[in-house]
Amino acid sequence: MPKTIKQSCIVCGKERFVRLVYNKPRNTMCRSCSALNARKNSPGNWKGGITIWGGYVFVYKPDHPKALNGTYVKRSVLVLEAKLGRLIHDGYDCHHIDDNKLNDSPENLEEKRHDIHAKERSRHGES
Repeated sequence: MPKTIKQSCIVCGKERFVRLVYNKPRNTMCRSCSALNARKNSPGNWKGGITIWGGYVFVYKPDHPKALNGTYVKRSVLVLEAKLGRLIHDGYDCHHIDDNKLNDSPENLEEKRHDIHAKERSRHGES
C-alpha cells in the first residue's frame, strides 16, 4: 500500500491525504485548486497567480522590490514581511524554522542574516 500523509493545500488550506512519491508529497494543491491553476495557466487565460519553483511557493507580484525577473516573489517573503510590518532588510533572508519550504505560516518564518543562513543550509546539504 502506498504511503500517504495528511497535508493542507498550499492555495486554499483544505486538508486531504496525499500520496508520497520518493518520500515527497505527490501534489501540493487539492484537485479543485489544481484545476483552477491549470485553467489560469492555459494560453490566453493566464494572468498570474501561484506557482512552485525549487520547492518554494511563488506569487505573482511584479511591483514587489524582491520580484524575480520582475514577476514572482516567494510567498514566504510576503508572509514574513506582513508579520514584520516592513520589507526584509538587504542582506537578510526568510528562514523556514522547520525546514519545510511549503510551510509559510507566520510562526514558522524568521528573518536571518544571509551569511548565517547560507552557512546553515550548506551544513544541511541544501543549495
